[in-house]
Amino acid sequence: MPTLQELEIKSGRTADKIYKAFKELVDEDYIEWDPHSALESAVIIEGWERPDPRFKTSQTSTNEVGWGLDGGNIEYWTKY
Repeated sequence: MPTLQELEIKSGRTADKIYKAFKELVDEDYIEWDPHSALESAVIIEGWERPDPRFKTSQTSTNEVGWGLDGGNIEYWTKY
């Protein structure tokens, strides 16, 4: 785990914002970390973002026409 100074340099954020982000990651169960200890003691539990249920991916079958958000047929741009 990088040090606080390294995180400040690489992220361009202040120490306060980094600590706040770490607390959010703890609240969302992405990391284990005691706020009274050094940042380097954080342990990553889940390394990837969870899928957002608001954005569902749908797969179209090969015979199904793909439609764009505006209702237009996008097959010309995606298949040819």
